[in-house]
Amino acid sequence: MRPSSRLPLRILASVGALVLVAILATCAWPGVVLPLAVAALVAGMVGGAWVGLSASRNRRDSTRSGWKVLNAPAGDGGAGVGEPIWAVAVFALAVAVLVADVVPGLYAKDAGELGAAVRGLGVPHPTGFAAYCLVGKAFDLLPVGAGAFRLNLLSAVATAAAAALAYLLALELGRGGGAGGGLVRDRLAALVAPVALLASHLTWQHATTTEVYAFSIAGLALALLAWARGVLRDDARWLAVGAVATGLGLGGHVTWPLYAGAAGLLATLAFARRHRSVGLPAALALLAGLGALVGTYLAAAASRGPYMNWGDPSDLAGVFAHVSGARIRHAFQDHLAGVPWAMVQVNLGRSVRVLADGTLANWPAAILGLVALGLRHPALALAGAGLIVGDVVFSARINPMGIIDWQTLLPATLFVSVLAGSGAVAGTRRAPRLAVAVIVVALGAALWQVRASPADRRMARVTAAQDVVTGFLGRLPPGATVFTSSDNLSSGLAGMQVFESARPDVLVLVKQHLGDTGYVQARMTFHQAGEGRRALADTVAARPFESAGESPADAVVRAIQAAGAGGPVWVELGEGRVDGALRPLLEPDFPAFRWGTDGAPGTDAMDAARDAALARVATADRWVASWLAGFLRTMGTWASARQDFAGARDLTAAALRVAPDDTRSLYNLGVMVRAEGDPEGALRLFEAAVSTDPSYLRAWQAIAKTASSAGRPDQAQRALDFLRRLLPPLR
Repeated sequence: MRPSSRLPLRILASVGALVLVAILATCAWPGVVLPLAVAALVAGMVGGAWVGLSASRNRRDSTRSGWKVLNAPAGDGGAGVGEPIWAVAVFALAVAVLVADVVPGLYAKDAGELGAAVRGLGVPHPTGFAAYCLVGKAFDLLPVGAGAFRLNLLSAVATAAAAALAYLLALELGRGGGAGGGLVRDRLAALVAPVALLASHLTWQHATTTEVYAFSIAGLALALLAWARGVLRDDARWLAVGAVATGLGLGGHVTWPLYAGAAGLLATLAFARRHRSVGLPAALALLAGLGALVGTYLAAAASRGPYMNWGDPSDLAGVFAHVSGARIRHAFQDHLAGVPWAMVQVNLGRSVRVLADGTLANWPAAILGLVALGLRHPALALAGAGLIVGDVVFSARINPMGIIDWQTLLPATLFVSVLAGSGAVAGTRRAPRLAVAVIVVALGAALWQVRASPADRRMARVTAAQDVVTGFLGRLPPGATVFTSSDNLSSGLAGMQVFESARPDVLVLVKQHLGDTGYVQARMTFHQAGEGRRALADTVAARPFESAGESPADAVVRAIQAAGAGGPVWVELGEGRVDGALRPLLEPDFPAFRWGTDGAPGTDAMDAARDAALARVATADRWVASWLAGFLRTMGTWASARQDFAGARDLTAAALRVAPDDTRSLYNLGVMVRAEGDPEGALRLFEAAVSTDPSYLRAWQAIAKTASSAGRPDQAQRALDFLRRLLPPLR
């Protein structure tokens, strides 16, 4: 049976009218769009269920033009009742495994910010993640654990869903859309896909913490499964599902709609060409637009003035700027524009290594799956290979900052895992006598990857991030102001203040956002602005920060001085020059420095701050340990600026004990060792720094200078040659 590739005109018109009405409503009344969207979603679910039940009762003649009935026979398309049961079993088992190991509370990085946005239905950093916020709110309402745990639970459930969808997609591609015997054999072989996906350190990292990546990978897997089934089963209904799922990707990480859209374009062209349908692409575009209406959440949420309102996208121009990441692209234009090819090559190598760390054992099965798919469907094989290569290029060229943080390459991990599962399925079908051996070898490789991946499988013990933030808030005096730099502290404080209503009297300002006057005023309003904030409020009213040509460094100094006039101030030091003028007036505290002291602090304050950071290492994973090491390294830089070189060396060495692969700590300690007259030791540290991050130019410059003075011209020349290739051309 073949479904029609045409939609009746009345359906096209109604979908188009719905899209138009939603856009007009967003322009006119952004504040009412959210309840309207919820009502439309409920109505759509009820209507869809009604249509499905009607179709199951009234099966239409397959020879007539119309949609294939929803309860197609088991033999049609090679599916059957068993596959959903197996997929549900995969999902349930994955949920059980992941939930047992999720972080029990607040995590580091963006977790607190996302939690604050979900709790108050606000707007997190670009691209806004509207779908994540809405689904996250549903999890936030669950009567299970604390708010931060419930969002960690969302990541676990989303990853389990991605594993089940990967299983179904591997089965689909391995069979090539055809039916056949040996269904149990095929299903056992397809289990390679979910095991391979969960084996990767990238998957595990985001499956047990609060982030958008697990949620987005589940949506991407759904879209890819729908597009593949639409083509392989010659079923336009699946293409409709793929279109809506792709449009919904606008509410997740950018890789979801990007890769799903590319796959959908190929699937649509192939289907339309086969059926010579002109109307199908237009219908699917409308359906994708319908899914993309989830983005109207941003305007509706921002118009309410929530606590978390990054960029305030309360109009269409603001929504577009937020979804496109305009502010972030401008802030990191040096990383995104004018990057020489040599730097891209370096990042490509780093990306491939990170991907291999989590998937290398599954590459043979994935290659087999790619070849087998290419023999049947060359276009699908080309699309699969293109998605993997495209994600590696995206990581190297668009998001190189995410390589070290493992905030990239999760889509490529999904693609490799699916191809590995499809390769196992194809292998058992082509060599039935060797089916048991193929399944055992492929599953064995996937299970070996679990052990080989550099993942911390004990995330349930990670409480350090929440302990640091809650301990810091508990020690602050009434009416304190905190100026933050890192995502870890900024996000963590926001999460605890919103999730737990902790210390609303403490004003937290991110130094990088001081130029956003609306942000500063909104924060002051939320954090009980009173007489103690008068000087800061008057300063902003008289001249907004970073206006009239004021530099960010001068704006930070002026803001801290104004805040200090009304109460105690703490400052988190960053890596740049912005904080240089602040160091003489800072006294060590953990995880931020106390401002307003005079004279050199005693060693007791340094020792207490260092010991407080080291005390949290036992309950930290790799990334929280990196945050702790960053604090120790920053305190070492502060000590060095105050001419306390012995203290600086001890603090930097402590940072390396906490995080041995911290590039900046290796570099800083190398500079200190070189100053002590040990060029050989310095060179070893500089070489270790570039081995952990080959794009760190300062370490290459230090190698060239140190090797030249130490009588090693070959080593110096190698570093200089590498620098010439890495440095962007002068303009």
